[in-house]
Amino acid sequence: MEKVLMYITNHYLIFVIAAVALIISAVGFIVDNKKQELNKAKDVSNESKTIKEQVEKNKKNKK
Repeated sequence: MEKVLMYITNHYLIFVIAAVALIISAVGFIVDNKKQELNKAKDVSNESKTIKEQVEKNKKNKK
């Protein structure tokens, strides 16, 4: 165990760089998921708009 701790203390920069890279990738992953959820929400609202337009067209055609 002592050897492992000595290795970590001697090469702490490597571990710091790895930790920063993992934090950046985790933030990127979360942001990407949020963007996908927003795009899905936008798609639903667009579909409802097209449905409303189709209903209005059908009403006009019936007259």
